[in-house]
Amino acid sequence: MNSSRQKKNSAKTAKTDAINRVKSHAFEARDALFMQSAEQLKSIAQCSGQEMTLARGLNKMIAQESAGSELVVTNLPDMPPGESAFGYFELVEEMTKNIKRCFLVRGTTTEVITAFT
Repeated sequence: MNSSRQKKNSAKTAKTDAINRVKSHAFEARDALFMQSAEQLKSIAQCSGQEMTLARGLNKMIAQESAGSELVVTNLPDMPPGESAFGYFELVEEMTKNIKRCFLVRGTTTEVITAFT
């Protein structure tokens, strides 16, 4: 029974760590331009291993949280600084892998809250 509790705590900690890494990356990318140079468009460099690991983790969470959903709506991630366009598309593909329908929305990182009366 104690081992079962440890496994649950370990899984919860891993999920929290993954979420914190994604949030940290989002804050770093928020202040960056979407593209830093024209070279990013020309490069065919593959996505970095660290970014792919994050994309796989996010894909796993999306799949778990939206199992059976007809449509998943989520943010289109910013292009990681220094990443090639090719690598960015690999990242987006990995993030949405095996998701039935996924609608990606590009935001401005500025929230607008309106009140309707």
